[in-house]
Amino acid sequence: MRASSVGNADRLQAALNVVGGAAFAVGSLLFLDSALARLGIVLFVIGSFAMLIGALVVWLERYAPSRAHPVPADSAAPAAAAALTSPAAPGSSPGSPRGD
Repeated sequence: MRASSVGNADRLQAALNVVGGAAFAVGSLLFLDSALARLGIVLFVIGSFAMLIGALVVWLERYAPSRAHPVPADSAAPAAAAALTSPAAPGSSPGSPRGD
């Protein structure tokens, strides 16, 4: 697991928690006025999903199986390594793809 991806997941979770917490707080205040209760319900639902998504992001990053698949040793890797170590064609410069 890369440190930068964990940092990104943690930042995303923190942002979603702030949005979710703010939605919960404002939604609970809107329940005090019966005319605004419907908006309070909407904010509660938004807050719930924001916090759920934040928790899922971190869970996927930390506990889900790795999505990276190792390359088998008998695949194209040896051919690619051989191409990198073979001598350059006569008259070609190292950085030129056409040999100019």
